[in-house]
Amino acid sequence: MSRSSSVLLACSLSVGDLPLSTYTADRPIDDIEFPPPKEPVKDILGGAGSWSALGARLFSPPPKSKSVGWVVDAGLDFPVELRQIIQSWETSCVLRETPERKTTRGHNTYGENEERGKCTVT
Repeated sequence: MSRSSSVLLACSLSVGDLPLSTYTADRPIDDIEFPPPKEPVKDILGGAGSWSALGARLFSPPPKSKSVGWVVDAGLDFPVELRQIIQSWETSCVLRETPERKTTRGHNTYGENEERGKCTVT
């Protein structure tokens, strides 16, 4: 997996005696644009990896929440607010600092009739 993949999710959970493992890669930040007059939303937590970690966390209250392990490549522009949200989940998230680059983010646009466009910005 390349360094441009921003979220590597490796959840090791147990359901009864069965282990449950999930692996995915995506981007940790989304910017979303809507048709006027709705204002755009910037620097929100996004990407399949982040939402997979949250889903696993919802079924793993503390102290089991520490069994949800994932890695986020946090670039020089990674928002403090998102760090605080991630820490509040009480998972085993590793914020891998990459100060030499910006954080990979998704740019989503919604048009008339819910048409969606998206791209990844690095």
